[in-house]
Amino acid sequence: MRGRVLGTAAISALLLTGYCAQALADEKVETVVVTAERRTTNVQTTPIAVTVLTAEDLKNKSINTVDQLQFATPSLTINNFGQGNDFNIRGIGKGESNIQTPSGVVTYRDGVPVLGGFLQDEPWYDIASVEVLRGPQGTFAGTNATGGAVFITEQNPALGDSSGYVQGQVGNYADVGLQGAVDVPVSDDVALRFAAYGERRDSFWTITKGPAFSGDPGSLKEGATRVSLLWQPLQNLEVLFKTDLMYIDTGGYPADFTCIVCAEDIFHVHNNTHNMGLEEQLRSVLDIRYTFGGGIQLRSLTGYQYARAAEQIDLTPGLSPVPLPITDTFRDLGKIRLVSTELDLISPDSGPFRWVIGGFFQHEDDDLPQNGGFDIGLPAGAVDVTLAYHTPKQHEAVFGQATYDFNEQWELQVGARFNASTFDLRDNQETLVNFGAGEVPVAIFDVPCTPPVVFPFVCPFARSGHEADSKLTEKVALNFKPDDTNFLYAFFATGHKDGGQNTTSDEPPNILPEDVRNVEIGWKSGFWGEHIRTQLDAYWNDYKNFQVTLFDPTTQTSPIVNAPAAKIWGFEGQMQGSWDAFSFDLNADYLHSRFGGFFAEAVGAPVGTCNPHTGGTAATCQNLTGNQNVYAPDWTVNGGVQYAFVLGNGDTLTPRIDYAYVGTQYPSVFQNPLAAGFVPKLGVRNILNAQLSYAIDNSWLFTLYGTNLTNLHYVAAENVSLRYAGAPLQFGLRVDKSF
Repeated sequence: MRGRVLGTAAISALLLTGYCAQALADEKVETVVVTAERRTTNVQTTPIAVTVLTAEDLKNKSINTVDQLQFATPSLTINNFGQGNDFNIRGIGKGESNIQTPSGVVTYRDGVPVLGGFLQDEPWYDIASVEVLRGPQGTFAGTNATGGAVFITEQNPALGDSSGYVQGQVGNYADVGLQGAVDVPVSDDVALRFAAYGERRDSFWTITKGPAFSGDPGSLKEGATRVSLLWQPLQNLEVLFKTDLMYIDTGGYPADFTCIVCAEDIFHVHNNTHNMGLEEQLRSVLDIRYTFGGGIQLRSLTGYQYARAAEQIDLTPGLSPVPLPITDTFRDLGKIRLVSTELDLISPDSGPFRWVIGGFFQHEDDDLPQNGGFDIGLPAGAVDVTLAYHTPKQHEAVFGQATYDFNEQWELQVGARFNASTFDLRDNQETLVNFGAGEVPVAIFDVPCTPPVVFPFVCPFARSGHEADSKLTEKVALNFKPDDTNFLYAFFATGHKDGGQNTTSDEPPNILPEDVRNVEIGWKSGFWGEHIRTQLDAYWNDYKNFQVTLFDPTTQTSPIVNAPAAKIWGFEGQMQGSWDAFSFDLNADYLHSRFGGFFAEAVGAPVGTCNPHTGGTAATCQNLTGNQNVYAPDWTVNGGVQYAFVLGNGDTLTPRIDYAYVGTQYPSVFQNPLAAGFVPKLGVRNILNAQLSYAIDNSWLFTLYGTNLTNLHYVAAENVSLRYAGAPLQFGLRVDKSF
């Protein structure tokens, strides 16, 4: 309730200041463009629900990691469990910490889809803009996206330019950071841009250490560098090549037991293992554009990515300081390779008929190698579960979209996409149990087999699987522009999310693909001489075969099944205002997301009959009909306000405050506290940020910043019976020098 009151108060305050600001000077809201549809369009006349954050917005809102994006965008939630995150828009995306299913929200870097679900913690530096598209992107570029897409555009080199910047940062927790970029003109038609980032920070956590503890979990040591080359030998030919390198060492991911009533603060954890958390990534993007004489553009986008991630964590942190007769450490090492290419043919922007046609190909290999790729029960000798797999995935698609203007007011937009995907799995799993001297029986990860009479025994399980599907998705939109300041749109679209495969042996091997039908209406307008701009929309989704995780804390397994149906609808609103020195922004969303007829039982429950559509006779078969979808809060509200005071010498002093509210979320489909498989819901997030910036001669910028000013200690994610903390209060000073 307190969160809703604060949210209402924030909205009221922003609207009041906006009304009072009419008397200020005559600067309008900056025109913002969208590039996600492979051409540049004004956000106010683009018939999609989208939030665009410019480089200045990212700096003003202190957004330099993917987690912070949820506090500046409606309908978006990000739940970070260290090595990965659950990224959802409108309750659609990914609620499973695995690589067996794709994400319904696809992230792109410079137009190329990047690794989703994992390896998204690279720092955001030298970024030009971020576009968050909401709703299914079923007829356009890249891979399938049922929930939305995030387009991150890095700064490009500029011909004949030698400008750049340097930024230094110091803060609490001994935080020290340095970043910068510079353009280097090589010749009239060649330019280079070099960018780099580095940061070091102490851990947020207080750790009670067991006898086997080592490492520095929760600390941060990260570095990244980027080299960009722009070559424009002809006026109608442009070649852009970028390579990013990234390294992150977190020392491990501290967590404690999931609990309904918790005795200790979330930043006080127990630990009795060697901790490790490493991420390494290489990404290269080649973007070639050639414009023919008639204005038609041929564009090629090719990407190559290779990444490795490794972690070692304590699975029983609440018991860790006490020496146990069982082992409780988890270690993994994952390797991912991804190659993609897209070819687009784009019509000129002028004329009543505009179109885009293209094709897309992507191949991905995910590997957990033998001997250390996945091991539960270190050090070996009591209970050991090892897993190794190789998962080649392939995605192919052709797509097209056309827009026809009947006149200056009415236009019709039609698009279609056909895609085909395959998922192959080679999976080897072994469970070793030793009931020798000094050992006690423990719950193990069951793999069906017949053990020998004499211990120790090995239960091997291996299989090879194949899943394939194809789908035609489409979109039809009717747009109406009655005047220069109003734009209305309505569309029907379908979306598709590829299927996958379970690695556990006691569930159906293939996971069905998801399908969604989406209806959306929107109104974008400008008021008070374009001092205020708004974007309002309403949406309705009819979902089939929603992919959900049936996590069971008893066996620690997370097989994935399909909920037959779900209904998702809601309302979103965005507003930006500017009167010279004064500006504000406000975003809000109401989301109603519920499962249709759906029955399931936790994996560790006694074996019985539980049909997802009709239920069954087992006492543990739960009726989940009407339950809220996972990671689908009813309300998200965020906004900010600032005023630039002009000093006598022309310098400016700008205070700014930002507030974000994210409602309660369920991390599990099992929402009855008395039933098997229950995982406590994630509480309300009320995040208050502020900063004070002093700009000198458009060259120096000094910023005192504070994030999470109330020092809210909140659960950022639940994963395998562990709860992970969101970032606490952080404050410090940033100094920027532009040249």
